Amino acid sequence: MGLKVNPDEYIAEMQRRGLLAPDSPRPVAVAQSKPVKPTKTKQQRPIGPAVYTFSVFIPGVVLKSESNIGGQLRARISRKLAVKQAVRKYLAGVVIPFTDYPLQVTLTRIANGGRRIDQGNLGNVFKAVQDMVAEHWGFDDGDRSKVRWRFKQRTSWADETGILVEVRG
Repeated sequence: MGLKVNPDEYIAEMQRRGLLAPDSPRPVAVAQSKPVKPTKTKQQRPIGPAVYTFSVFIPGVVLKSESNIGGQLRARISRKLAVKQAVRKYLAGVVIPFTDYPLQVTLTRIANGGRRIDQGNLGNVFKAVQDMVAEHWGFDDGDRSKVRWRFKQRTSWADETGILVEVRG
């Protein structure tokens, strides 16, 4: 972004001003380089395998904290069986499109209203879902070399209640 100058006109102007002797040889342009400061380069992360994700929404399943409800044993068992049947039904045709281990499976409880389960009980709430997901895809739910589990929850003020199963591998 500079002005384009004709070298002959520039030399003539410099001689006219008395800044350059009339008999001096024509100046030769010499490229001058400034010392280069060493720059810190960011350490690049190694490029790993591609990350694939997919999710399955299981509507209508209400997960409750069994430790907070109490009640009879038969009622607890029937609630657990209902959750297992719903998960089995919605995962029936779902196949994991990738087999890169370890997988990260995030189970999200979507509840209608403002009630949230405390973080300590969240793993217990998802135990039946975790068992069915692991059984359906054929791995042990406790094998940390193949699967890592994450549990989340969010509230929905719409009539949306259910479980979101997100698999990342």
